[in-house]
Amino acid sequence: MKVKNYSKLSSASYRRIYSRVPRVCVDVLIRKSGGVLLSRRSIQPSLGRWHLPGGRVHRSETLSHAAKRICKEELGVDVAVLKVLGVIEYLRERRAPGFVTHSVSTVLLVRPVAGRLRGSRQAREVRMFRVLPKRTVPAARTFLLARRLIRR
Repeated sequence: MKVKNYSKLSSASYRRIYSRVPRVCVDVLIRKSGGVLLSRRSIQPSLGRWHLPGGRVHRSETLSHAAKRICKEELGVDVAVLKVLGVIEYLRERRAPGFVTHSVSTVLLVRPVAGRLRGSRQAREVRMFRVLPKRTVPAARTFLLARRLIRR
């Protein structure tokens, strides 16, 4: 995968812009042997909670490219993007004051094609689940259960 150097906003610009408008993101869903890959947040927001791996889409970056970049950076794998599964809206949680107030994330089903799954600084632990773990980010929990991607 060819990786572009996207310009990143300064912390001040990021907070100023995303305190006023929703942030565009992608989340990725990897399924294997009936299980769903989740990662446990090692940083705020949602420290210690399980969630779908994902992140923001940079300017001039497609959703598909963002998903591939995020999988490489956060999970250590190259992926093929298979299809769009839906959208999750993450609204600001009281537990994470000062963070982005609203993210809209397109969830993409992806399949690893190379590499070995691992965690990252943002989420050190990754694991396959057939049953929804306790302490799952509420919006991800709702999405996974509504689509019957995981059992309660």
